[in-house]
Amino acid sequence: MKKVYSALTVTILITLASGCVNSGRSRLDIWHDIKAAELIGRQQIEQPKVRTAGINIYLLQISSDKLTKLQNIIHQTTALPIEYSSSDAFWANGFAGCGGGKNDWRKINEFLSDSQFKTEKSVSLYAVENIAEDVIVTETSQPVSILYRSEPAAIAGIGLEAGRFALRLTAKPVIGLRGVYKLDIRPVYKVGGGKTGDTGGEFVFDAAAMNVQVRPGQFILLGPASTKNLSNNMQTIGDLMFWPKKSEKVITLYLIACNLIKEPL
Repeated sequence: MKKVYSALTVTILITLASGCVNSGRSRLDIWHDIKAAELIGRQQIEQPKVRTAGINIYLLQISSDKLTKLQNIIHQTTALPIEYSSSDAFWANGFAGCGGGKNDWRKINEFLSDSQFKTEKSVSLYAVENIAEDVIVTETSQPVSILYRSEPAAIAGIGLEAGRFALRLTAKPVIGLRGVYKLDIRPVYKVGGGKTGDTGGEFVFDAAAMNVQVRPGQFILLGPASTKNLSNNMQTIGDLMFWPKKSEKVITLYLIACNLIKEPL
């Protein structure tokens, strides 16, 4: 598995697994015709013995004055049911999420184009079922204090050393179905800077986890559930993951798109 990083603004058409969405304002190509070999650096691929999935993750940035409209779109996008470890804890920790397909993407793509979004980073990975993949999304250069809602309902303050936030993605099989998997997504804080030999530990925010059953051509969008807490003493996980450092004017969104599923023989 190879991860590819970029920090470019892309301006290309969208091609879904089931067809093309052709719009003059389309700027984000999340389902172009990617073959499995391209996702792992054009290396030779053996026929897998287990289900594997091609997944693209995009970090998108928009102006914070679009937050209300973004939240309305997320609430209205219900094509893919989301299962939460705890829906109350998910929202209390600062997360809002939705999932959809081609028809839902038209509306979201129009919103992003009108919002003059920027692609901060993109990651492509080739995930093996039941093997967790951590995608680093942001980092902190100083210790942080987090107000964390856990389950059963309890709120606690957690102090963590400088480190990195990641989205932990695990593609799990759906018994009896082919061409589909259940994508488990949960935020993780990894202490330290990720250098060789750095094993500072990690904290998995299980109460803020979600999972969605997806097929090629479908997506999950994550955004903030509320405006940023301006207090530097205590912030939610969402404050730290969706609002870039030293800025209340920019929001980071996480778009996770399924490109392909390769089934074992």
